[in-house]
Amino acid sequence: MDNLQFLDKLVTSPSRLDMIIQWLHEEVWSGDRYKTMKGENFLLDGEKQVHEVEELLLEAAPGLYDELAVQAEKSRNLISFLTAKPRRALVILDGASFRELPMLELMARQTGFQVEKMGYSFAALPSETTPFIAQRILKKEVAPIELPRRRELLDHNIRACHYDAVFRTFSFDADKNHLLLWSQFPDSTYKDLGARFSSHFEQMPPLYEQVWKNLVMQIPQDFEIIITSDHGYIFFGPGLDSKHVDESTRILHQGRNKYFNQDEKWPEGVSGLQLFPSRRLAMLRGRIKNRPQGPAAGHAYRHGGFSLMEMLTPWLIIRKR
Repeated sequence: MDNLQFLDKLVTSPSRLDMIIQWLHEEVWSGDRYKTMKGENFLLDGEKQVHEVEELLLEAAPGLYDELAVQAEKSRNLISFLTAKPRRALVILDGASFRELPMLELMARQTGFQVEKMGYSFAALPSETTPFIAQRILKKEVAPIELPRRRELLDHNIRACHYDAVFRTFSFDADKNHLLLWSQFPDSTYKDLGARFSSHFEQMPPLYEQVWKNLVMQIPQDFEIIITSDHGYIFFGPGLDSKHVDESTRILHQGRNKYFNQDEKWPEGVSGLQLFPSRRLAMLRGRIKNRPQGPAAGHAYRHGGFSLMEMLTPWLIIRKR
């Protein structure tokens, strides 16, 4: 489908955001493509398609980002969802993107789980870890490592565990609590030197399998398990950043988002920015690439902005057969 056909389909769709998400799920990051394509090619071809569409959105249909913003701003309390039914476990794979959904589905089916629901959720605003914890879990920004000690969770009969390494594991044999399990993987790998290259994606499945074995498969068999993420990642390989030119990155001081103080000038009318006035927050739209200084300058995987791959996260509900 060329850009004109895609734009025409977008314009005539009753829900543009739903149409985009369906396209990502069924065509770009589909299970069939994941099974048949070499991992690196799956990543590069998919990111190329997303790049082309986001360039189109930025220039011809920026209102789509406003629709995404409305959904991202909606209140979503994962604690209420977790405790609504007994014997539920919530697994957060820190930094897992919507593109990893077919990998997660495949692992679930291969290890004897029934997939009850599969789809997407949204990152918090901005698409960072501690805002996700504040907006979806605790109403307070804390680091994931602090979750096991939080009284707010213990009072809801929720046992929280923090997995700081791929090989970390906990025992739940006699556990009668709800479970909130936070894995530092895959986020922990994206600062590695190897993550600067697309070949890094091919090295991920064995690590995901190890995490799955040490985390998901240790949950008691009668639990319903929800697997999701706090934010996604955008991959900036060669040619995958936006050609859009404006002053957005300068305004954000080369960050992917920025909170503005009350005495700072609010950046109205900058096409590369998604604005949230009530939060005094601005985020980079689409594939616009920031140019930070220091070690972060070489990172090919980035988050914190307002692109499809940063804002959309996997959502999987499974149960042991």
